[in-house]
Amino acid sequence: MKFEKAWNFLHRHRAWTWMLAPLLLVVLVFWLIWAQPWRAFLPNNGYRYVVGISQQAVSSSRQIALKRALQAVASDTDQLNLLFDSAGDDAAVQARQIEAMMHQRVDAIIVDTSFTAELHTAFDNVRAAGIPLVLIGDESMAGAPCDLLLINDYARMGRLAGEYFSRMPHGAVRLLEVQGVPRSVEAKTLQAGLRQGLAGHGKVICVIAGYHSRAVTGQRIRDSAPATSPFDIHAVFAHDTEMAFGALDSLNGSDSLPVVCVQYDDADGISAEQADSPFDAVVLAHSGGAQAMGYIMDLLRGKAVPQSLLLPAELKVLKGVAE
Repeated sequence: MKFEKAWNFLHRHRAWTWMLAPLLLVVLVFWLIWAQPWRAFLPNNGYRYVVGISQQAVSSSRQIALKRALQAVASDTDQLNLLFDSAGDDAAVQARQIEAMMHQRVDAIIVDTSFTAELHTAFDNVRAAGIPLVLIGDESMAGAPCDLLLINDYARMGRLAGEYFSRMPHGAVRLLEVQGVPRSVEAKTLQAGLRQGLAGHGKVICVIAGYHSRAVTGQRIRDSAPATSPFDIHAVFAHDTEMAFGALDSLNGSDSLPVVCVQYDDADGISAEQADSPFDAVVLAHSGGAQAMGYIMDLLRGKAVPQSLLLPAELKVLKGVAE
């Protein structure tokens, strides 16, 4: 009897029923896109853990080194499946990436960023979902909601370079400094460390914004002549290797100019590539990839990890002034 009444109702209001059906279909499609319920029934291709990795961009030497280091760790084990995404230096895009990874039910998330306030809500949501979260950033991100913050020690990197230049036999050394992105925390902190390391034994007479590009650096140095003439400067400090090569490409007589740069490499000691390097010294810094994956595994196994950690950096002299 109830079935018959229901059938009669639908038959009398069949116009409304046909209008409602497409709406329900649209709602179902959106729910399937958002929730992705099929993931619970799919095999994980033999991987034990899926780790989502969101990078602010993959354009600088540090960002590229970080991605390679993460991939190297994953290639050494059959337990990890890494899902990479890059936000193209857009905070809103990166926030959406992090939220999407959370809804995809990844086992852990690594975020490499300099955005803090813009991603705070996304970080809070990941923590509330119980997903381990490791951030790789700078000292301005202290206090951000996460399980572990790995801090690039830009101040130490700059200071090591400054101390190297302060030992040069020029009296007050005159430096060309090549920064990545002007006014970024990375650029400002590296510059402050450089000046601290110089300790009055030199000064920066010209600053070029190379935007982590060899070509851009070379063109901007050529455009800035004669301020960057080899006769007016004693040495070059570049914030990464790409920009250091750009400086070498563009400076006439640069064979005689000492060049020091920051090089990101998770390998211990000086690699064969560094031994053939045209640079006088490198500030060898860890990208954080190996450390991030190690601590992620600890978190997934229920182990305690430190709240924050400074990534190590050391000066490697390849030729010229001794350490």
